Amino acid sequence: MRFYFPIILLPIILMSVQPAKASEPEIEVRAFEQSSTDVFDVLTQIMQADAAYAAGEYAAALESYRFVYFHDRGQERATLGYANSALATGQIALADSLFKTLKSDAARTGQVLCAVMQGTTAHPEAALRLRLETAADDSRVWNALGHVLDADGRGAQARQAYAMAGLAGQRAGLTENNLGQSFLMEGDWDTAQTHFTRAVLQAPGQARFDNNRRLTMMLKGNFAEAISGVAPDRASQLLGDAGIIAARKKELILAKTLFETAQSLSPVYDQALNSHIDRLNTQIQAQL
Repeated sequence: MRFYFPIILLPIILMSVQPAKASEPEIEVRAFEQSSTDVFDVLTQIMQADAAYAAGEYAAALESYRFVYFHDRGQERATLGYANSALATGQIALADSLFKTLKSDAARTGQVLCAVMQGTTAHPEAALRLRLETAADDSRVWNALGHVLDADGRGAQARQAYAMAGLAGQRAGLTENNLGQSFLMEGDWDTAQTHFTRAVLQAPGQARFDNNRRLTMMLKGNFAEAISGVAPDRASQLLGDAGIIAARKKELILAKTLFETAQSLSPVYDQALNSHIDRLNTQIQAQL
């Protein structure tokens, strides 16, 4: 990792000065001084941004890196951090534009991740595997490969990639959450719930992991336990998400029950939920 230190501007040394005449006023020459406060602010923002990013607080990291970037666009460390934070918060176009201003290998990794996420690369698996030849310690590349493999129906290979991401080092709970999502896509809800529960235990403050755990409980029909302690609007959203998954797995009766329960808990009438219910009623009748 590179560290950049402030450049101290030295006073200009006058190599040749003619003696002043007695009648002429003496001119005081002052050197330009760089504000130590500005330098301190920049370094403080970088340290705060690094700490926030390492803790998974990507929105906070984004703001701190952005401050430094607009203060000094030559700060490559801040620019890379700004790009990585933008990528982590889903601002893919911004991240890609920032990565392209840098020439480091880390920036090249960022460009490949952006291309895969934007769907602009014809062969995402090949692109990611090629990048792993020089970035095997970047868990994001392993996770991206896992997502590509999962989408292609190769769950076992995807889970190997997620395990490698865990070995490369990433924030607590993420490996278990990704494994849970992989089993969820295969319809193995028991195993998915096991991994989501582990993710919650490893990172209790991550709402996404808890949402996934509750969602699998709903898919298993444990509605009361799944929505225990959850606000009605959040419970309705989770039930609706579970209904979509159940419908995709052709669990029509379960999907209908999930949508109807979501509608009953929704603070307002949800036309989208009603449309799902009507569609399922038609499909169920067609099977009778």
